[in-house]
Amino acid sequence: MMDGMHWESLGEDAWIVRNLVTEPWRYVESAESLPGVLEAAACFESLGVWTEEGFDPAVFEGLTPSGALEPRTIVVPTVYDGPDLAEAAGLLQMSEAELAALHASVNYRCGAVGFQPGFPYLGPLPAPLDRLPRRSSPRPRVPKGSVAIAAGMSGIYPGESPGGWWLLGRTDLPLVMGERTLFRAGDIARFVAI
Repeated sequence: MMDGMHWESLGEDAWIVRNLVTEPWRYVESAESLPGVLEAAACFESLGVWTEEGFDPAVFEGLTPSGALEPRTIVVPTVYDGPDLAEAAGLLQMSEAELAALHASVNYRCGAVGFQPGFPYLGPLPAPLDRLPRRSSPRPRVPKGSVAIAAGMSGIYPGESPGGWWLLGRTDLPLVMGERTLFRAGDIARFVAI
Protein backbone atom coordinates (compact mmCIF):
# COMPACT_ATOMS: atom_id res chain seq x y z
CA MET A 1 0.00 0.00 0.00
CA MET A 2 1.34 3.43 -0.92
CA ASP A 3 1.55 6.18 1.67
CA GLY A 4 1.04 9.77 0.66
CA MET A 5 -0.62 11.39 -2.31
CA HIS A 6 0.33 10.04 -5.73
CA TRP A 7 -0.77 10.69 -9.31
CA GLU A 8 -0.77 8.90 -12.61
CA SER A 9 -1.31 9.95 -16.19
CA LEU A 10 -4.57 9.04 -17.91
CA GLY A 11 -3.31 10.16 -21.31
CA GLU A 12 -1.69 13.27 -22.69
CA ASP A 13 -3.68 15.86 -20.78
CA ALA A 14 -5.45 14.08 -17.92
CA TRP A 15 -4.34 12.87 -14.50
CA ILE A 16 -5.80 11.03 -11.55
CA VAL A 17 -4.65 12.01 -8.06
CA ARG A 18 -5.11 9.38 -5.34
CA ASN A 19 -4.50 8.81 -1.65
CA LEU A 20 -5.54 12.30 -0.63
CA VAL A 21 -5.52 13.21 3.06
CA THR A 22 -9.21 14.17 3.14
CA GLU A 23 -12.27 14.16 0.85
CA PRO A 24 -11.36 14.76 -2.82
CA TRP A 25 -13.91 17.56 -3.25
CA ARG A 26 -11.89 19.63 -0.78
CA TYR A 27 -9.02 19.75 -3.34
CA VAL A 28 -10.93 21.02 -6.40
CA GLU A 29 -10.31 24.73 -5.82
CA SER A 30 -6.62 24.18 -5.00
CA ALA A 31 -6.12 22.01 -8.10
CA GLU A 32 -7.81 24.54 -10.39
CA SER A 33 -5.47 27.27 -9.11
CA LEU A 34 -2.32 25.31 -10.08
CA PRO A 35 -0.43 26.47 -13.20
CA GLY A 36 -1.43 24.47 -16.27
CA VAL A 37 -4.61 23.00 -14.77
CA LEU A 38 -7.76 23.56 -16.83
CA GLU A 39 -10.31 21.71 -14.70
CA ALA A 40 -10.56 19.36 -11.72
CA ALA A 41 -13.36 17.03 -10.66
CA ALA A 42 -13.72 15.04 -7.46
CA CYS A 43 -14.87 11.44 -7.60
CA PHE A 44 -15.38 9.19 -4.55
CA GLU A 45 -11.76 8.74 -3.42
CA SER A 46 -9.76 10.47 -6.16
CA LEU A 47 -9.41 13.69 -8.11
CA GLY A 48 -9.50 13.91 -11.91
CA VAL A 49 -7.43 16.74 -13.38
CA TRP A 50 -7.38 18.00 -17.00
CA THR A 51 -4.32 19.99 -17.98
CA GLU A 52 -2.68 22.03 -20.71
CA GLU A 53 -0.18 20.39 -23.04
CA GLY A 54 3.25 20.10 -21.44
CA PHE A 55 1.89 20.14 -17.88
CA ASP A 56 4.44 19.37 -15.16
CA PRO A 57 2.81 17.02 -12.62
CA ALA A 58 5.31 18.09 -9.95
CA VAL A 59 2.94 21.01 -9.27
CA PHE A 60 0.58 18.48 -7.62
CA GLU A 61 2.90 18.75 -4.60
CA GLY A 62 1.18 22.11 -4.01
CA LEU A 63 -2.29 20.57 -3.62
CA THR A 64 -3.92 21.45 -0.31
CA PRO A 65 -7.45 20.84 0.98
CA SER A 66 -9.71 23.87 1.18
CA GLY A 67 -13.03 24.59 2.85
CA ALA A 68 -14.04 27.09 0.16
CA LEU A 69 -16.34 24.66 -1.67
CA GLU A 70 -18.36 23.56 1.34
CA PRO A 71 -20.96 20.92 0.57
CA ARG A 72 -24.52 22.05 0.09
CA THR A 73 -27.58 20.18 1.34
CA ILE A 74 -30.00 19.67 -1.53
CA VAL A 75 -33.57 18.69 -0.68
CA VAL A 76 -35.05 16.31 -3.25
CA PRO A 77 -38.88 16.29 -3.13
CA THR A 78 -39.81 12.74 -4.12
CA VAL A 79 -43.04 10.97 -5.01
CA TYR A 80 -42.47 7.33 -4.04
CA ASP A 81 -44.57 5.62 -6.71
CA GLY A 82 -41.89 4.05 -8.91
CA PRO A 83 -42.51 0.98 -11.06
CA ASP A 84 -40.03 -1.10 -9.00
CA LEU A 85 -41.14 -0.02 -5.53
CA ALA A 86 -43.37 -3.05 -4.88
CA GLU A 87 -40.89 -5.61 -6.24
CA ALA A 88 -37.95 -4.09 -4.35
CA ALA A 89 -39.99 -3.97 -1.14
CA GLY A 90 -40.92 -7.63 -1.59
CA LEU A 91 -37.29 -8.65 -2.14
CA LEU A 92 -36.33 -6.80 1.04
CA GLN A 93 -39.30 -8.22 2.99
CA MET A 94 -40.75 -4.84 3.88
CA SER A 95 -43.75 -2.78 2.83
CA GLU A 96 -43.55 -0.12 0.12
CA ALA A 97 -44.14 2.54 2.78
CA GLU A 98 -41.29 1.15 4.91
CA LEU A 99 -38.92 1.12 1.94
CA ALA A 100 -39.80 4.71 1.01
CA ALA A 101 -39.48 5.87 4.62
CA LEU A 102 -36.11 4.15 5.02
CA HIS A 103 -34.80 5.64 1.76
CA ALA A 104 -35.84 9.11 2.92
CA SER A 105 -34.52 8.63 6.48
CA VAL A 106 -30.84 9.37 5.86
CA ASN A 107 -28.71 12.00 4.17
CA TYR A 108 -26.61 10.87 1.21
CA ARG A 109 -23.19 12.18 0.17
CA CYS A 110 -22.67 12.78 -3.55
CA GLY A 111 -19.54 10.78 -4.37
CA ALA A 112 -19.47 11.63 -8.06
CA VAL A 113 -21.51 13.06 -10.91
CA GLY A 114 -21.55 11.01 -14.06
CA PHE A 115 -22.78 8.42 -16.45
CA GLN A 116 -24.91 11.18 -17.94
CA PRO A 117 -24.53 14.92 -17.22
CA GLY A 118 -25.96 15.70 -13.79
CA PHE A 119 -26.50 12.11 -12.55
CA PRO A 120 -25.50 12.14 -8.85
CA TYR A 121 -24.09 8.96 -7.30
CA LEU A 122 -25.40 9.20 -3.73
CA GLY A 123 -24.54 6.98 -0.84
CA PRO A 124 -24.25 4.95 1.09
CA LEU A 125 -27.68 3.35 1.25
CA PRO A 126 -28.83 2.16 4.67
CA ALA A 127 -29.21 -1.57 5.32
CA PRO A 128 -31.04 -3.51 4.00
CA LEU A 129 -31.46 -1.28 0.90
CA ASP A 130 -27.74 -1.69 0.22
CA ARG A 131 -28.30 -5.39 -0.56
CA LEU A 132 -30.19 -4.74 -3.81
CA PRO A 133 -27.90 -5.30 -6.81
CA ARG A 134 -28.55 -3.77 -10.21
CA ARG A 135 -31.57 -5.22 -11.96
CA SER A 136 -30.83 -8.35 -13.99
CA SER A 137 -32.36 -6.73 -17.10
CA PRO A 138 -31.84 -3.01 -17.69
CA ARG A 139 -34.71 -0.96 -19.04
CA PRO A 140 -34.28 0.64 -22.45
CA ARG A 141 -36.04 3.77 -21.14
CA VAL A 142 -35.88 5.30 -17.65
CA PRO A 143 -37.88 8.54 -17.38
CA LYS A 144 -36.25 11.85 -16.49
CA GLY A 145 -36.42 12.53 -12.74
CA SER A 146 -36.50 8.87 -11.71
CA VAL A 147 -35.17 8.26 -8.18
CA ALA A 148 -33.41 4.91 -8.13
CA ILE A 149 -31.21 2.60 -6.06
CA ALA A 150 -28.74 -0.21 -6.79
CA ALA A 151 -25.53 -1.70 -5.41
CA GLY A 152 -25.35 0.48 -2.30
CA MET A 153 -26.06 3.76 -4.09
CA SER A 154 -29.00 6.02 -4.86
CA GLY A 155 -29.24 8.19 -7.95
CA ILE A 156 -31.50 10.52 -9.89
CA TYR A 157 -31.81 10.32 -13.67
CA PRO A 158 -31.44 13.88 -15.05
CA GLY A 159 -32.74 12.85 -18.47
CA GLU A 160 -34.37 9.90 -20.14
CA SER A 161 -31.92 7.07 -20.71
CA PRO A 162 -31.46 3.32 -20.41
CA GLY A 163 -30.81 2.12 -16.87
CA GLY A 164 -30.57 -0.92 -14.64
CA TRP A 165 -31.36 0.53 -11.21
CA TRP A 166 -34.53 -0.04 -9.14
CA LEU A 167 -36.94 2.86 -9.73
CA LEU A 168 -38.50 3.87 -6.40
CA GLY A 169 -40.01 7.22 -7.31
CA ARG A 170 -39.62 10.48 -9.16
CA THR A 171 -38.75 14.12 -8.63
CA ASP A 172 -39.33 17.29 -10.64
CA LEU A 173 -36.10 18.82 -9.34
CA PRO A 174 -34.05 20.03 -12.35
CA LEU A 175 -30.57 18.50 -12.23
CA VAL A 176 -29.06 20.25 -15.26
CA MET A 177 -29.29 23.99 -15.94
CA GLY A 178 -27.56 24.82 -19.21
CA GLU A 179 -23.93 23.78 -18.71
CA ARG A 180 -24.25 23.59 -14.91
CA THR A 181 -25.38 20.62 -12.88
CA LEU A 182 -27.19 20.86 -9.56
CA PHE A 183 -25.01 18.35 -7.70
CA ARG A 184 -21.27 18.36 -7.28
CA ALA A 185 -19.15 15.81 -5.44
CA GLY A 186 -19.35 16.38 -1.69
CA ASP A 187 -22.91 17.72 -1.66
CA ILE A 188 -25.53 16.15 0.60
CA ALA A 189 -28.89 14.94 -0.74
CA ARG A 190 -31.94 14.62 1.47
CA PHE A 191 -34.97 12.91 -0.06
CA VAL A 192 -38.31 14.18 1.23
CA ALA A 193 -41.48 12.21 0.46
CA ILE A 194 -44.28 14.34 -1.01
